[in-house]
Amino acid sequence: MTWFESADAAFAHLQELLDELPGMQELGEKARLARVADEAAALNHDLATAHATLALRESDLAEARAQLEAAEAAGDATRADHFRREVLFCADQVALAKGPVNEAEFRIGNLLKREHAENLQALQAHALEAVTLADLEARITAYQDDYQRTYELCQSCDVWAQVDRDFFAARGLAYSPEYAETLALLGFEDGARYTVEAYGLAESPQEICDEWNRMGREHYTHDVQMFPDALEYVRALKQQGILTAIATTNDPQVVSSMEPRVPMAGLFDTRVHGCEVAHHTKEHPDIFLEAARRLGVEPHECVVFEDHLTAIRTAQAAGMACAGHVNGQATQPTDEIQAQAGVIITSWGELLH
Repeated sequence: MTWFESADAAFAHLQELLDELPGMQELGEKARLARVADEAAALNHDLATAHATLALRESDLAEARAQLEAAEAAGDATRADHFRREVLFCADQVALAKGPVNEAEFRIGNLLKREHAENLQALQAHALEAVTLADLEARITAYQDDYQRTYELCQSCDVWAQVDRDFFAARGLAYSPEYAETLALLGFEDGARYTVEAYGLAESPQEICDEWNRMGREHYTHDVQMFPDALEYVRALKQQGILTAIATTNDPQVVSSMEPRVPMAGLFDTRVHGCEVAHHTKEHPDIFLEAARRLGVEPHECVVFEDHLTAIRTAQAAGMACAGHVNGQATQPTDEIQAQAGVIITSWGELLH
C-alpha cells in the first residue's frame, strides 16, 4: 500500500491517478485488443488443425472407397466386404472430424461479431509480444491497485475531519487542522465540552455529541471502508485461533452502521466502546484493559494496533505491546509514532506475508 505523509498528500496522489486515467484507459484498450489478437490466433490455429484432421479423414474415406471399387471389380467378395466396413468406419470418422471445424468456425464468427471485425487477420494485427503484453497488464494492475487503495484510504482517513468541517460550516465558523488534532486527543465528550467553551456555543456537550454521532453514522453507513487488507488480516488471525477485539471511542451505533458492508459482528470476538468504561478516552488505559479482560487474557499477552500517539503511549503503559499504524492522516504525528511504537506498519497487507 502507498504510504503518505499526510491526508493532503493522499488526496493529491488520488488526483494524480485521476489525471492518469484517460491514458490508462487507452493502455487498457491496447491490452484488451492484444488479448483478442491472441484469442484470434488461437482460434485460427484450432481451425487449421481441425481442417487438417478433416482432410486426413476424407483422404482415408476416398482410399477406402477406391479399394472397395477395386475389390468389387475383381469379384473378390471377401475383400469387398472388408472395405465396405472400412468405408462405413471412415465415413463416421469424417462426420466426427467435421465437429471441431464447425465449432471453430462458430467461435470465430462470434468473435468477429463481438469485435465488429471482417476477418481474423484484422484482429491479429493488434498482437503484442508476450513479454510486452505481460508488462502492460502488470502496469494496468498496479495502477488499479494503487487507485483502489488510495481511494479507500482517502475515504477512511477523512471521515471525522469532514464531520468537523460540516459542523463548523453549519455555524459559520472557521475550521482548522489544529482543532482536529485537539479533538483526536480529547475524544467525544471532552471534545464536545472543549468545543462549547472554546467557541461559545449555545448547545450542550451532549447535543453536540449527538450531532457528531448522527453525522458520523451517515458517513459510516455509506462511505467508510476498512483500510485495504485489514479485513483479510483479521480473518487470517481468526483462522489461526487468535482472539481479536475492537477498542474504540466511537459510539456503538456509529461502528454498527458499517453493517452489512463490513461484517463487524462476525470479525471480532468482542468490542469495547469508550462509553462502556469509566474513562472514555484513550488517555486512560480502561478501554484497553477492558478489551483484554473480555478476551480472557493478560495485558502482556496483547498487541494493540493504534494510529494515535496518545493511545500508543497509554497501551504501552498498560503493559501491552503496540504496533503503530501510519495511516496518512494530516493530524498524525508520524515521526513521533515511529519513535514510540515498537513496530510500525504502513499497510495491513504487509502483515499477511
